[in-house]
Amino acid sequence: MTNSLCSKFSSEIKDDSNGKEVVDIGSYKNKFIVAYSYNEIINLANIIRYALITEKATQLLENNQYTFIVNPQFNKNSIKLAIEYLFNVEVLKVNTCHLPKKKRRVGKYIGLKTHYKKAIVTLKEGNVINLFTEN
Repeated sequence: MTNSLCSKFSSEIKDDSNGKEVVDIGSYKNKFIVAYSYNEIINLANIIRYALITEKATQLLENNQYTFIVNPQFNKNSIKLAIEYLFNVEVLKVNTCHLPKKKRRVGKYIGLKTHYKKAIVTLKEGNVINLFTEN
């Protein structure tokens, strides 16, 4: 069965020996993206949640490094290919870290915030991602 998840990719759904479905999203610049899921196809746009805008992140913009909050399930290769595909840039390096859990209190109830992962992406010289819109 062949479905098209993105306009640049042709995807095929295959059954793995472990009972999982393997979604092969084709090749992009001689690289392959394979997403494992239980009856769920994960789109490239779902890897990146949002761009992180803090004081440190804006200082890193001078070095052509961009900071994103990403889905913690994905590895550096998937993050790199998603950034290259979505923003049409070349990525040199991806640094990731899992941030510690934070407590959240609502009234007398104490819980934890959802887990997330931070990715600092270094772009090739001359490539730019426009995070701020000009009015």
